[in-house]
Amino acid sequence: MKNSFQLDINSDNFSEPDIQQLFNSVNWLTQKNQDKVYHAILSSDITVCAWLDQKLVGIACALSDGMKVIVTYLIVHPDAQGQRLSTQLLASLENQVSPGSKLFILTDSAHSTFYEKQGYIQDSKVIFSKKVE
Repeated sequence: MKNSFQLDINSDNFSEPDIQQLFNSVNWLTQKNQDKVYHAILSSDITVCAWLDQKLVGIACALSDGMKVIVTYLIVHPDAQGQRLSTQLLASLENQVSPGSKLFILTDSAHSTFYEKQGYIQDSKVIFSKKVE
């Protein structure tokens, strides 16, 4: 049976426990980052939340300078996976972006097929990162 998700755009109706529960469901939280993740999401320029029976089951977040948009999170609870919720969240996020903007997504190869199906192409740019201690 397909669930009917409620999408909530650019709202902060979620709580820190909501975020922790969702991130824990996909093993994305560590003791070090659990306090930071909630505040990072609150700082997002675009946020799309998916709710099912008053439970946060998905979130997509992005940062934008008006021309470039970096998708920082796209997470779906395992209980809601396989129901095209990731596609709905990403499409809703894209609808909030200014026309002509370019979206960037950092992902691993396990998820690249999903993004290719959504019309994304692997860019030839090289990404550098550095963790500041």
